[in-house]
Amino acid sequence: MSRCCLGLSMAHIRYTHSAMIDGVPTKGFPVIISQAHEIDGRTLKYFFGLLRTRRVSSVRTCASHLLDLIGQLEVDQRALESLDEAWFTAYKKAILGRLNGRGRFNSENYACQVLRSVISYCHWIEQQGYARLFCGTSDLHAIQISQRLDDSISHPLFRDRSTDKRSSKAPRSEWIETVKAHARVTDDASLKTDLMFDWCSSAGTRAQEICSLTLPRLPSRTAAEAAAAGGYNLQVELDEAKGGSKAPLPVSAVLVLRTWDYVLHQRCLLLAKFKKATRAKREPYVEPLEIFISATTGRGMSARAFSNTVRRAFLRAVAANELQEEQRVWTHGLRHNYGTRLIRRLDEQGAREPERIAQVGTRHRSKESLEIYTYERFSGDFS
Repeated sequence: MSRCCLGLSMAHIRYTHSAMIDGVPTKGFPVIISQAHEIDGRTLKYFFGLLRTRRVSSVRTCASHLLDLIGQLEVDQRALESLDEAWFTAYKKAILGRLNGRGRFNSENYACQVLRSVISYCHWIEQQGYARLFCGTSDLHAIQISQRLDDSISHPLFRDRSTDKRSSKAPRSEWIETVKAHARVTDDASLKTDLMFDWCSSAGTRAQEICSLTLPRLPSRTAAEAAAAGGYNLQVELDEAKGGSKAPLPVSAVLVLRTWDYVLHQRCLLLAKFKKATRAKREPYVEPLEIFISATTGRGMSARAFSNTVRRAFLRAVAANELQEEQRVWTHGLRHNYGTRLIRRLDEQGAREPERIAQVGTRHRSKESLEIYTYERFSGDFS
């Protein structure tokens, strides 16, 4: 297999600025343009299907993976339907042999993500009747997959076989507390910062999910007080759950009460600040539905901004010699901490099928995606 250089690929991705998809204004929806400068109809149809259960950002990620595939096909001068297991094995090696934008070789995790996207697309090609005996579950298929009860698929190349797991090591709770302290740069944002950390590390939310959490979704303070007194959790339905899942998220009543403290105090002060500023400019200010508001824009805080906050706080902790560089804390790592603590607690309680319970509790679609937690569950230094 020739090494692919996407910079030389004639195919490319364009993104919509203003498009109506199923009656919904959609910005940033990806469209792959072929070598012949035409819209790639098959991938476009596939992306429309993905959009029913995924966010636009997830579809964009999938599009970048499929563009990687198309670029490799251009280099190898192969048609998609001519591919087989041997080609995909070589393709994964080619991905691992390329440098990424930071001058490092692509990770095993990244290669697995690309393979998951492109083989899922190949399976869709088979399902749509564009090819026969191309990608399926029988021995006759050129690409052999296994299919789960929830219709998701699996393939050996999806498995992360890297021996060095340091990059995915779950942050320890004491590391998180250290970084959290360095994230409290101002008193008026301290409660918001603590809450966003805790929603991820104690409730297992993803960055996009917590940033998209709205006031109408937050259980009432009265319900939270009753739950705290009764010692039970509350259920929160997320607006931006990964994969479009609407499964409710169990959240401690104490966390909900702390969130209401922020809403009724720091958030109100921030709203008053932006209302005053826009009134002076004779501009309208519409209060956002999102719970966590940016102190810079007055709008809902973005997942990228939250990730940057965590990253900067971690670097400050390292600069202060309170953490080492290998004691990394990052936004999704907060969720890793939650998942690892969950599965360890299930082990200690002697739960039957702890992996299955943890899969539901962390809202993962497959057991394979739990490997990062099961790897750490026996680490003696984890807390």
